Amino acid sequence: SRGLGDVYKRQQVNEKFLAAQESRSVRLILLKIVNESIVFHDELSKQSDAAEDFNTILPSAFVANEASFGLFNVVDDVTAPQAWCLVVWIPEECRVRDKMLYSSSREDLRKKLGLGYFKADYPANQYEDLTWDQYQSSLDKNFDIDVLTENERLVLEEKVCGMMAPACFIIPIDQLILSIRSSLAAKVRQRRPRPWASSPSR
Repeated sequence: SRGLGDVYKRQQVNEKFLAAQESRSVRLILLKIVNESIVFHDELSKQSDAAEDFNTILPSAFVANEASFGLFNVVDDVTAPQAWCLVVWIPEECRVRDKMLYSSSREDLRKKLGLGYFKADYPANQYEDLTWDQYQSSLDKNFDIDVLTENERLVLEEKVCGMMAPACFIIPIDQLILSIRSSLAAKVRQRRPRPWASSPSR
C-alpha cells in the first residue's frame, strides 16, 4: 500500500542521514519530493573544506528548474559531532506545485530527522545564493527585514508574490508568509548593504 511505501521512504532517508552522521565523510545528501513523499536522491562526499564544497558542490548538484532539499554538512573535523544546514532549493523556474510542497515540507523534514542536528535552514532560489558568503550572511542574528523602508518592502513583496501568485490560493497563509519572508531575506542579503555593518554588534 502507499502507506507502507511512505514509511519505507522515510526510513530510507533516516537511515541515509544516520549513516552520514556515523561516517562523517558525507558532505551533501540530496533529497527530492516524489509523489508527495521525500525520497533519497544522491549523496556526495567531502572534497575540501565546507566553504569550498558549498561553493562547488551545491551549484553542480541542484538543477535549474527542479526543487530539491540539500542536507549540507558544515563540519570539517571528522572527529567532531556533525552539524547540518538544510538548503531549500526552490528555483523560480520550477513548478508552482513544487514550490508549495517544498516550502511546506521543510520544517517537517527537520523535525523528523532531528532538529538538534541542524545549524540552519537556508532558502535559495538562484545560483547566486549558493555561495558560502551568502550562507554565512544569513546566519547573522542581527538580520531583520524590518530594516527596509516601506517602499523597499512593498517592491520586494510584489516581486516575490508575483513569482508565487498561483500558489497563493493553495498554500496556507502562515506557510505563505514564512516562504515570502525567507525569499525576501535572501534577496535583501544579495542586494542591500547591511546597515549594522558599521557599528559593533552586542
